[in-house]
Amino acid sequence: MQGLAPFEDPRVQDTIRLALQGAEMGANQAFNILVRILKSTTTLLGFLGILMNFSPLLAGLVTLAALPQLYVQLKMGHRHFNIASENSPKQRLSGYYGSLLSAVFFVKELRLFNLGEYFLNMYKHLNLEINRTERIQQLGELRWQAGLSLLSNLVSSGVFVVVILRAFAGKISLGSMTFYISAVGSVQGALSSIISSLAGINESILFFSRYSEMMRWPQPITIP
Repeated sequence: MQGLAPFEDPRVQDTIRLALQGAEMGANQAFNILVRILKSTTTLLGFLGILMNFSPLLAGLVTLAALPQLYVQLKMGHRHFNIASENSPKQRLSGYYGSLLSAVFFVKELRLFNLGEYFLNMYKHLNLEINRTERIQQLGELRWQAGLSLLSNLVSSGVFVVVILRAFAGKISLGSMTFYISAVGSVQGALSSIISSLAGINESILFFSRYSEMMRWPQPITIP
């Protein structure tokens, strides 16, 4: 890039906007996510070993049931990034209209040319588009989360039935029954936390990629 002209390019402004979001929050988020992964992994290994002792088949089933959640979480992370990229031009324009309507500097021109209603309608229209896009995304996430919750409940209910039947058959004690049921819940919770953390790292990387892209730009002004 040469000179200041590229900074008037909307695509450059969108890249800078997403780069700032990735740079400001990426490192802190990554550290917190890694700490959460370590804690959840410790919990998972402990209770998964207990569940393996009870039934390797059931332990494998509980673990495999978490794979759809990983797919959905990664998909939603990409969707968040795409929505942010799609809404970035609209949000910049909305902010511009908002400054026109609220800053004292533009009051005279707005009144002189009677432009207040025009810019207000444009501001409202843009924000309605942004909200509609985000609402569609959130409704899609809600449907996926409902399906995943149903799958998780079905798996935990199936394990609960197996444990109860073994307890009634006298193969395990009532104390062991409670212990194994608790282990299932702990394994599912730890897996959910790990998957959510991995998806969070993936989403942070997507936003941080815009920062890396921006840092690779050549110096726009030649400094002697």
